[in-house]
Amino acid sequence: MKPQRMERRLVLFPVPLQGHQTPMLQLANILYSNGFSISIIHTHFNSPNPANYPHFTFHPIPELLEGKAWTGDMIALLNTFNVSCAVPFRDFLAQMMSESAAAGEPVACLITDAIWHFTQAVADSLQLPRIVLRTSNPTSFLSFISISLLREKGSLSAKGCQLEESVPELPPLKLKDIPVLCTCNPAATDKLICKLVEKTRASKGLIFNSFEELEGSSLAMIQEDISIPVFAVGPFHKQVSASSSSLLEQDRSCISWLDARPSKSVLYVSFGSLIAIDEAEFIEIAWGLANSSQPFLWVIRPGLVRDSDGPAPLPNGFLETVADRGRIISWAPQEEVLAHRAIGGFWTHSGWNSTLESICEGVPMMCLPRFGDQRSNARYVTELWRVGIQFEDNFKREDVEKAIKKLMGEQEGREMRERVSSLKEKASLCLAEGGSSSESLDSLTTAMAKQETMIGCRVILFPQPFVGHVTPMLYLGNALHLKGFSITIIHTHFNAPDPAKYPNFTFRYIEDAQSKAQVLPSDPLKALISLNASCLAPFRNCLSQVLDEASKDREPIACLILDPIWHFAAAIADEFNLPRIALRTGGTLAFVLYDMLPLLDEKGYFPIQEVQKEDPVPEVPPLKVKDLPPEAHHEALVAYAKEMKDCPDGIICNTFQELEGSVLDRFLQNFPSIPVFPVGPLHKYSSNMASNEVTQGQGYLTWLNKQAADSVLYVSFGTLAAISEEQFLEVAWGLAKSEQPFLWVVRPKLLDGSNKSYKFPEEFLEDVAGRGLIVPWALQHQVLANPAVGGFWTHCGWNSTLESISEGVPMICFPFWADQMPNARELTDVLKIGLQLEKGLERQEIARMIRRLMVEKEGEEMRKRAAALKEKAQQCIKEGGSSYESLNRLTSHILSLAKLKE
Repeated sequence: MKPQRMERRLVLFPVPLQGHQTPMLQLANILYSNGFSISIIHTHFNSPNPANYPHFTFHPIPELLEGKAWTGDMIALLNTFNVSCAVPFRDFLAQMMSESAAAGEPVACLITDAIWHFTQAVADSLQLPRIVLRTSNPTSFLSFISISLLREKGSLSAKGCQLEESVPELPPLKLKDIPVLCTCNPAATDKLICKLVEKTRASKGLIFNSFEELEGSSLAMIQEDISIPVFAVGPFHKQVSASSSSLLEQDRSCISWLDARPSKSVLYVSFGSLIAIDEAEFIEIAWGLANSSQPFLWVIRPGLVRDSDGPAPLPNGFLETVADRGRIISWAPQEEVLAHRAIGGFWTHSGWNSTLESICEGVPMMCLPRFGDQRSNARYVTELWRVGIQFEDNFKREDVEKAIKKLMGEQEGREMRERVSSLKEKASLCLAEGGSSSESLDSLTTAMAKQETMIGCRVILFPQPFVGHVTPMLYLGNALHLKGFSITIIHTHFNAPDPAKYPNFTFRYIEDAQSKAQVLPSDPLKALISLNASCLAPFRNCLSQVLDEASKDREPIACLILDPIWHFAAAIADEFNLPRIALRTGGTLAFVLYDMLPLLDEKGYFPIQEVQKEDPVPEVPPLKVKDLPPEAHHEALVAYAKEMKDCPDGIICNTFQELEGSVLDRFLQNFPSIPVFPVGPLHKYSSNMASNEVTQGQGYLTWLNKQAADSVLYVSFGTLAAISEEQFLEVAWGLAKSEQPFLWVVRPKLLDGSNKSYKFPEEFLEDVAGRGLIVPWALQHQVLANPAVGGFWTHCGWNSTLESISEGVPMICFPFWADQMPNARELTDVLKIGLQLEKGLERQEIARMIRRLMVEKEGEEMRKRAAALKEKAQQCIKEGGSSYESLNRLTSHILSLAKLKE
């Protein structure tokens, strides 16, 4: 059935190398089948055959490579491509956009290989959204992200036995697995990688030819690090009918030869289209194959043997020894070969396309990686998925013979075949309706169909510099940027986010008293008072400068979105006649409470009496008297509520209707004339941790992946809370006595708010060995999304609460202050997905509570209710969902504010 056309055109620009061009053309076929028209811009060098793709439009551009010989220096070649293609590419793309628009089929998006880093500047200049295709595996991109840190640590200069050391930032890789490219100029490699990563971050999305069930942890780590959507929509080749993109002529006679061989009996040997091996190595491979007594199909392409211009120098007597047991060809139709019933193993260079094709046909591998992502692919194949055998350098024919026999005939090989068959099944399921790649492809096509150029309007965001406040503000910035707004962030130097992680934002910094001393007062309220006092004048000066600069541009500023804890900002915005919208970063119930404090004070709730603590507060159900804030905080909280109510242009809430419907109704009663936009969960629009680096140690992921589903309790009390040494010990021994696996975040300053280190008792460490893991920090989204995590012991900050709900994880609640008390009460008494430690921290009670949540029926029922809320959280941000519609209303509202200012 012919796909319904969308009247939207996509422009794709592949790198002209076999391993890059093939997946790009496969992706083009997938997108064509989803209704898009396709234009391929390509170089004359290694150009694809248009006759194989009659449904695409092909446009060659010169790349100035004529007369330049291939030297084997990959970095030099890629740099040459980027320099020589820039001008002809931009000129042609501008012309194409104009012609397509005139024809009624506008260009929706540019999709380029990540290596074409110059195309981001071209896309920006033409106001065309660019999406990046990464043709290697996700782990290699993680390596690129981490390259600066690894060089600082000296990891990239490791030699000899140091190369066998593990890379804790990138498990299960060893130092020798870090992707390298053939070059005589290592500095040029670093520069290319930095440009590649920088321009990928600045794009509108990142596509991987992989799938969630294969590389979930790596994909999660990438999504945590970058602020753009990540789409894992592979395996590409299983979604399209075969169209040859091979740059070499395929010898199909091998198929009839395979037809005559028994099932699973043949070893297929092919080392890709680029690598070259020494003649001595070639001889060892040949005799290893001959001595194995195993049937084989060996691809010996031109140029496989280094410095050999003619046919490969097969050793004397080799052909007579193997006779009809072995078949040698110059190139193979690889997908068809791997799918053949006779193939029982694949000796590969571990290029990503080859690796993925082998997994999709359930074929275990022998790995001979050489450069680029091949070593990391091989490490995953052999150690993580355990579906292959890896060759080290300087192997001999005896090593080859032994490995072939192990893979093809021994018990170890049979077990590998079983495991890779399981991965094959997962690859099939991910493409079925409702599968991970199917859903990701739907998200990708929807995003591209709706891609618009920037709408010529800027929004200023002014977050409080604490993780619980700045994180949702940056999430909101991402959501608005995806809607077409330009974003400026005004931020203190204190706790400033890394601007490199937000290349689409403009950052402006203001001085504050804290940034000079870099000391955070232990009392959060005192910290807020200090920041408000020190930031007033710097903020006013910065805002004045930003507005003055904007008046000279053609991009008006629509509004200021602020955290109402900045109580001085409203008056300054009014002074400049700038509309202002408040972002409520905490729970909605807590705000209702803050607004009611004067009434509760009149009614005699304060000072709180011990005998009244368990009494309900009927004015703010379901709260109890003990959930009310201390009197010392009332003045600040009432002032905060007043600031919210004085934001005439709107209030944004990081929540969703299906979660807090009745509380939101009460909230709206307090703002009868102010538009309110519940658009959460904000972190689900574009997952990005504002304050954490992906290059932190990630060993806990490997540990989690080895635990049973729903078996691990994750323990983290946020970024500010502190407990006494006595409480700390009770937590530790409560975890030990629960006999439950746990991952515990013990960050700096958790103990008494100081940086002093704490030595765990030896008997505690012995008791929890292998069952408990203690880390200084963790990427929380990633942890909560891991299948092993079945519970979360939390301080009940709103971000943590919403993240746990969004992943269907029930909670143990131990709130400390502010909105944490109402959040905990809502979780336990209304949503019924949590247990509260109301009697303090006592080891026996902690152990009992953990077992209630993790192993008893009560906890299982909570897990079911949490799973239902997770589903609602997912649905609310999809098209037609409550938060999706609310975000659209917010977008229209901001645009209307911009028009009012004109």
